[in-house]
Amino acid sequence: SSLDKTSEVLKEAEKIVRKIPEMENYVTTAGGGYSMFAGDGGGGSGGHLGYISVNLKEKKTRERKSYEIADSIRDEVEKIQGGEVRVQELQAGPPTGAAFEARIFGDDLQTLSVIAKEVKEMAEGIDGLINVSDTVDESSGELTFEIDHKKIKLYGLDVTQVAMNIRQVIFGTDVTTVNLGGDDIKVVVKYKDE
Repeated sequence: SSLDKTSEVLKEAEKIVRKIPEMENYVTTAGGGYSMFAGDGGGGSGGHLGYISVNLKEKKTRERKSYEIADSIRDEVEKIQGGEVRVQELQAGPPTGAAFEARIFGDDLQTLSVIAKEVKEMAEGIDGLINVSDTVDESSGELTFEIDHKKIKLYGLDVTQVAMNIRQVIFGTDVTTVNLGGDDIKVVVKYKDE
């Protein structure tokens, strides 16, 4: 599953984080429903997201500044396979977003992707910018269904039954778990894509 893949990537990042001599402790969140990181577009949710928040020892007890520590692990962390991994230094106070942020709006996802790629390439050419990224692929999209209450009553259904069926069509239903070679594998029944 997406959450399992995210957890594997986070485990690799944790190995690197544990080697930071100035680290006091860290907290890992897999399948995050929020983000404390500045500049990631305000957070998100889903099994494909994960965060590691590293708490450093007090400034007076360490020689390196937090940005130097972040820089020291950035290359190694960003080489982790299996996902896009970024190192970002948290700013003091509540997150306010990236120092530079370009927001592109529109209804055509293909056009937005092309424009986002062009903006990203331009930004990558600017000296001093780090963690240049786009969030086009992170968007899961949104579907809105309007239910005709008269019609569903005609068929003897209620809103909950209709909602559950729509969810099953889109995501499938977990029906059981099979253990193969010590690994638990979810069995999901889905409608055929057409």
